[in-house]
Amino acid sequence: MPGQRGSKQASKLRTTWSLAQHQEFQLQVQGSVRVQEGQCIFVPCTVIYPNKGWNESDPAHGYWFLEGAKTNTDPPVATNNPNCKVRNETRDRFHLIGDPRTSNCSLHIRDAQKRDTGRYFFRVERGPYVKENYKKNMLSVHVTDLVPDIHIQGTLVSGHPNNITCTMSWACDRETPPMFSWMGPNLTPLGPWTPNSSVLTFTPGPQDHRTNLTCQVSLEGGQEGQRTIQLNVTYVIQNLTIMSWQEGTGYQVLSNGSSLQVQEGNYLCLVCKADSNPPAHMRWTRGSLTLESIDPGVLKLPQVQLEDHGKYICQAQQHESASLEASVTLSVKRKSGPRAVVVLVAIVEAAAKTLLLLLCLIILIVRYHRRMVTRPTRGMRDANTASS
Repeated sequence: MPGQRGSKQASKLRTTWSLAQHQEFQLQVQGSVRVQEGQCIFVPCTVIYPNKGWNESDPAHGYWFLEGAKTNTDPPVATNNPNCKVRNETRDRFHLIGDPRTSNCSLHIRDAQKRDTGRYFFRVERGPYVKENYKKNMLSVHVTDLVPDIHIQGTLVSGHPNNITCTMSWACDRETPPMFSWMGPNLTPLGPWTPNSSVLTFTPGPQDHRTNLTCQVSLEGGQEGQRTIQLNVTYVIQNLTIMSWQEGTGYQVLSNGSSLQVQEGNYLCLVCKADSNPPAHMRWTRGSLTLESIDPGVLKLPQVQLEDHGKYICQAQQHESASLEASVTLSVKRKSGPRAVVVLVAIVEAAAKTLLLLLCLIILIVRYHRRMVTRPTRGMRDANTASS
C-alpha cells in the first residue's frame, strides 16, 4: 500500500542518515596506556566531526571525562573551555593540549597518581549541532608503581670493576630531575650521571654473589620507587670442604689430608663441597679409579669392607685452568665382636667333645678291668670241682 511503502522509505532514510551521522563522528585514540606513578605521558588523539552548523570562527571545545560522568553536571578532567571548571583531583595535571578545531584531541598527563587509573571518554562541542560523546572509543589509563631500570654492562667477574646503570624514563619537562640513591654491598663513589640516570662503579667479590643491589629514585612530587636485583658474580673455586657421616658419630668436617677411622660393616657417606660460580664439576677418585655417584660430590658406602681402606680424593674442576682437590684416608677397623663369639663357641664345643670322649674311654677301661678280674675267679672254681 502507498502508506506502508512511504513509511518504509522514511525508515530507510532515517537509518541511512543515522549511519552517515555515526560515520561522521569518529575518534582515533589508543585503547590503553600505562604510566608510572609520578611520571608524565602524552596520548595522541584525533577527532572527526561533521562540518555542520558552525563556521570557521566558531570555537571548538573539547572535554575529557571520567567514565560514568554526566556531561551536563559533572566537571571534566581536562578541557580547553575557559568557562568550564575541571575536577580538583586532576587540575594542573590533565591537559587537553590538542585543538579540536584542527581535529586534535591529544591529552597530556603529568604527575600521574594511582587514583588516575580508569577509563576516559572525549566530548566535542562546536556550534548548535556538533555535541558528541565518543563513548565507543574510550581511553584506559593504568598507573603503575614507580620502578627504575637497572642495567649491568657485561658479566660481573670477581675482582674486575664494572659499571651498573640505573635509569628512569623521563617524559616530563621539569627543572628538577629525579634523585638517585644506591643500597648494596661494597659501594664505591658514583661514576658518570645524567638527569635521567646514575652509574655505579662496582668491583664485586665472591662474597657479593647472590646479594641484593637496590637503586632508589625520588621525584619532586614526593613519589619514590626502587628496583632490587640479585647479583650474579662469576668467581673461581674458593674452598673445597670434605664432610663425613657415619653411624655413631654423625657429621664431621674433615681437613685436607686427614685420616678417618670407620668400623667394618658400618654405613659411611663422604660429601665434598666447592664454593664457586658457575658450579664446579665434582668427582671422587681412588687411585686411578673414578668412583661413580648419582649426586655430584657425594660418595656413599652402605657397608664398609676391609678392602675399602685407602686414600680417597675429591676433585673440583670449573674449567681447564681452575681446579682444586682434597683427600681423606680411610682406615677400616676390623669387626671383632662376632668373631670372638664364634671362636669361643668352637672352643666350648671342642672341649665338650673332648670331655665326652674321655668319659667314654674311662667307661671302656673300667669295663675291661672288671672282665679281667672276673676270669681268674671262674678258673679256680672249675678246678676245685674237678678234683672233688
